[in-house]
Amino acid sequence: SWATLPTHADFEVVLASQPELMVLATPHHLHAEQTIRALEMETHLLCEKPMSDSLEDARRMVEASRRSTSVLTFGFHLHFHPGPRRLKQLVDNGDLGTILHAHCRVGSYITLVKSVSRYQARLDGALLLDYAHQPDLLFWILGKKPIGVHMIGARGGAMELSSNPNFLSLTYDYPEPLLTTVHLNYLQMPERHEYEIVGDKGWVIWDLNTGVLRIGRRSDSSESREQISSER
Repeated sequence: SWATLPTHADFEVVLASQPELMVLATPHHLHAEQTIRALEMETHLLCEKPMSDSLEDARRMVEASRRSTSVLTFGFHLHFHPGPRRLKQLVDNGDLGTILHAHCRVGSYITLVKSVSRYQARLDGALLLDYAHQPDLLFWILGKKPIGVHMIGARGGAMELSSNPNFLSLTYDYPEPLLTTVHLNYLQMPERHEYEIVGDKGWVIWDLNTGVLRIGRRSDSSESREQISSER
């Protein structure tokens, strides 16, 4: 049982026990140093998202991984969720035609309510760290990496819990005619969590909370629905 597993208060003591595999679920600012130390010990590592709260540290982690024979991966588990996998299938099979626009929206005040550390109130940009899944999913589903990004955000509203910013939008640039946007906020209750992809042959919208996936086809102006598990 879990109760019989050894526990340690010191990360170096954990490393000294020479684990084969480590799940790193510590605060974001510790990820880089702890990941690099684990890789130096040739420990396989699953690091929780976000990778780091610093671009420089993220690059150091990549370099450490290249020097090590161990596997470094990150907790982007939604790649294995049937909803995003169905979206990717529709894109890869060409059912939607040439993809021209993709959008994701997550609005979740409950994230602040459930936060134990309340770190979001102290760290500017926490919204991007909590919802690193969404840009990652769009890049993975589309199979394309952007060449630039624009962001606009602000802090507003009279709520007990907040962060800076507490709502923002991201727009990504691509070398071809393709527009992807991500909207994130700490405002909405109940939570909203939706994905939309539009091509020149059709479109798809998936609501993670309800599990409902809608597919529209331009050829005959039809719409069909599928029910996909909303469990995460």
